[in-house]
Amino acid sequence: MKSSPGRSGSRRRVAAMVLAAALALPAAVTAPGSAQASPKQDYGSAVGLARRFANPPVQDRPFYRYWHPGGRMDLDTLKADFTAMREGGAGGVELSNFVRNNSVAPINDYDPATQGFGTDAWRERFSDAYAIGKSAGLQVDTTYTSKWSANLASVSPDGSGSEKELTLATAWLAAGQEYAGRVPQPTLPDGVHKADLVALRAYPCSSKCDDKVPVLDASGSVNLKDRVSGDERLRWKAPDGRWVLVASWTHGTGQLVEGAETPGTSYLVDHFSRAGVDAVESFWNEHLLTKEVRQRLKASGGSLFFDSLELNPGGEPLRNWTADFLKEFRKRRGYDVEPYIPTLAVSDPQFELPGSLAERVREDYRQTLNDLFRDDHLLPLRTWAHSLGLTLRGQPYSSWGPTFVDPMEASSLLDIPEGEDRSFNAGASQGLIETQGADAWRSMATAAQLSGRPLVSDECCASFGRAYRVTRQKLLSHVNENFSAGVNNVVWHGWSHDAPGTAVTWPGWAAFGNTGVDDAYGPQNPTWADDRRINDYVARLQTALRTGRQLTDIAIYHQKPGHSSEGTVGERYFTSSALEQRGFTYGFVNTTLLAGHQMSVANRTLAPRGPGFHAFVVDRESAMDLASARRIVTMARQGLPVVVVGDAPQRALGDHPGDDAAVRAAFERLHRFGTVRWVAAEDDVPQALAALGVQPRAAFASPSSLVGVQRSGQDVNVYYWYNASDKQAKATVSVAARGIPYQLDPWTGRTEPVASYAVKGDHTVVNLDVAPGDIALVAVSDKPPAGTRPPSTHVVSTTAGQVVLDGGTPLLRATENGRQTTVLSDGRQVVLDVRDVPTAQSPTQWRLSVASWHQGSGPRQTQITQLPEQQVTAASDTGLLPAWSTLPGMQSVSGVGTYRTTFDVDLGERAGAYLDLGQVTTTYRVAVNGRSLPPADQLAGARIDIGPYLRSGRNEVVVTVASMLGNAIAGKTVNSYGLVGPVRLIPYVDVPLSAR
Repeated sequence: MKSSPGRSGSRRRVAAMVLAAALALPAAVTAPGSAQASPKQDYGSAVGLARRFANPPVQDRPFYRYWHPGGRMDLDTLKADFTAMREGGAGGVELSNFVRNNSVAPINDYDPATQGFGTDAWRERFSDAYAIGKSAGLQVDTTYTSKWSANLASVSPDGSGSEKELTLATAWLAAGQEYAGRVPQPTLPDGVHKADLVALRAYPCSSKCDDKVPVLDASGSVNLKDRVSGDERLRWKAPDGRWVLVASWTHGTGQLVEGAETPGTSYLVDHFSRAGVDAVESFWNEHLLTKEVRQRLKASGGSLFFDSLELNPGGEPLRNWTADFLKEFRKRRGYDVEPYIPTLAVSDPQFELPGSLAERVREDYRQTLNDLFRDDHLLPLRTWAHSLGLTLRGQPYSSWGPTFVDPMEASSLLDIPEGEDRSFNAGASQGLIETQGADAWRSMATAAQLSGRPLVSDECCASFGRAYRVTRQKLLSHVNENFSAGVNNVVWHGWSHDAPGTAVTWPGWAAFGNTGVDDAYGPQNPTWADDRRINDYVARLQTALRTGRQLTDIAIYHQKPGHSSEGTVGERYFTSSALEQRGFTYGFVNTTLLAGHQMSVANRTLAPRGPGFHAFVVDRESAMDLASARRIVTMARQGLPVVVVGDAPQRALGDHPGDDAAVRAAFERLHRFGTVRWVAAEDDVPQALAALGVQPRAAFASPSSLVGVQRSGQDVNVYYWYNASDKQAKATVSVAARGIPYQLDPWTGRTEPVASYAVKGDHTVVNLDVAPGDIALVAVSDKPPAGTRPPSTHVVSTTAGQVVLDGGTPLLRATENGRQTTVLSDGRQVVLDVRDVPTAQSPTQWRLSVASWHQGSGPRQTQITQLPEQQVTAASDTGLLPAWSTLPGMQSVSGVGTYRTTFDVDLGERAGAYLDLGQVTTTYRVAVNGRSLPPADQLAGARIDIGPYLRSGRNEVVVTVASMLGNAIAGKTVNSYGLVGPVRLIPYVDVPLSAR
């Protein structure tokens, strides 16, 4: 059976119309976690930004994922944990029922039959958690079944509502060979006892018959299903050639969910029919949704949440199916897929078809699965969440194995789309700098922007086998990177409910165990006091990155499903860094987003009321639906710059060969427009954009490792840059905004005018100096925030290292002697001879006192023992101090170390000094002469200003370092802890620019 040559792409256009209808549904219920939650909070003005930035409101603060054992939750533990979260700077908690109860993560005194999901005890403790969370001032979210993906003990793998798959059973026949016997039978998974025959055909083999993936001729196939007897027997004789009988069976996957620990066996629900969502809703109505629970859910203003879609057993691909799949496919795609069943697969097909037919059919198969998930799971789930007074937050992709899901489309439909740092960077080394997943974040952020969703959430920042071991510096770098790609909402992974009596091993019960997926947050960590500062830091960044709307320079067409080709590795969609290095920001759109109502063109700008794309890039797409191809032509005709990378698409997506010529013709028409450029490779795109007159909104003077994002409000533009390099990054950047630039310090909450900048036409030029993994945050506005004093005359350029402000007066800060030339904004040039800057010094003798955190009398008890003070000396050649693991008896020590040293300085007028700590693991605090410094940037310990705290003569510096708990848990060195340095004291002199 051959494809009809006249078949058009109308069915794909229907899918776009369905999405448009979904987007037109009533607006989502607004939750406190949303930037729209409180109308009194000003998220668009410079004054409002500075006020919120100084003290972020609760709705701007990060969440903790809270793994709990259902009915085994303890009220006192709930109160203590939620109080600690709120006092520790969090704004919300996500309830996630997860109990593995195995050798890695054992738990005592837990009975799933009486405490598991759906039991009376579970419902009571669940309701208590909502009440206690609200009382503590936290927003409370929850998953909608135990663990993930959605599963229930109320569905049977042989019945309706459970996940189904399609299995092929085959028998090969030679020419003239007769098949007589029972139809080829499938091998059923454990726990599955029933299979239904969907199709039975005999296919002639066209080629590669002895290879792993033979090629079949579907047009010559014979439908044998009607010849099957009542006892499933078949008699059929093969004609000439080699033939294969393919019996297609549908049955339950029998997929269990480790960690669900429910009363009875829990199976995945069907994500492609209403039966799955209906089963979930019915279960809640019957077992959980009492009047009290309903009231507490609504009062929370929170979200219903689903984690990543792990619908492949052990990550192995399967043919997802549902009862009426054939009917739905025919309705949505316009043809019967039954003859092509042998080639269906999300990945790794068992059979191929000649030419491009098989891949076309598989594209339609994946699209149909996506449509069914959207229409029969995601949208009904959203409607149900709204009926409960909740929003829907979710991770619309697979972290384990290939996926059918279109994350961009799903992200545009979720109230709060969420990704995962570990999943998007999967396959990476989990080092300080990880950027493989940046484009997955960008695609999700673009979808949110185009659909009016204010938040993009991040499950951050897990890695396998690193519990209690991931340094906070690495954590911060990952958060910073995710923010640079469009994230503005963090959910920490995670915090375990360590109820009395449940722990088997110290330092308490943890859902993933003490060496599993990190991290295990809470007061059991030596870093806990500093984690409050980190939460404040994250909250301030989230505040800044919820200002106004995000502007994005370039839209790149990307139609492939999933956040990577396999779902198990992190991949860039746009593989060149050429755009980033020049300052361009970019996002991704696909067919459904391109058809959205926001995607109009005005003044050479696409989606002017949204991201405001200044150009559109088609990057090495081999196939495209006709509607999108024609839309791109229209955009080019309307004046939007377009760049095509590599060869143009040669065919239509899906089995629509009648559209192939029209797709090619559409791209041929692009040659007529002066707004279109064709380039051979991604590296050539910036040059093509420049030829079209397209420049970044924040352009670097020379290529840079800084990666940026911009938000535009009523009277303020916010610019955020992340250093995606393991080296210090210095850059001069010209931003397309005119006003006074302000530096925002997320560690202290201060907003201060930038002392040195230039104005060139409608652009403001600033200089950036950013440590590896760190960020710079600048706001440009012509309305000064309260409490700031912009200088009447500012510095435009200087040969000195830095310019600072003293009450609105710029001062030259010199760390070395010599002649320095400074140009002021009034045109004056000031030349100063700087003298008497003292020589830098390196303290070599330190006293170290360590409070060792280790197991006490039981698995939940942590004992803190003060170890004897010892003298540590910096190496004469390197200046490095010894790590704890190299000191006698400290190989397995974790805890808090206090370093003390003294030094002498002779302070002249306007003199001070920077403290450069060098390497520190993990968090640190600094005090000078008994006075604590404000929170220091944990990624930039090389320039800590201690000048205001110094005095002439003898001074004491105290550096307090908190470690992770990993060494104490392991009983050996797994991480290097402590202040390693080399530590330097770098004097400076502040010189008034009026001096001569």
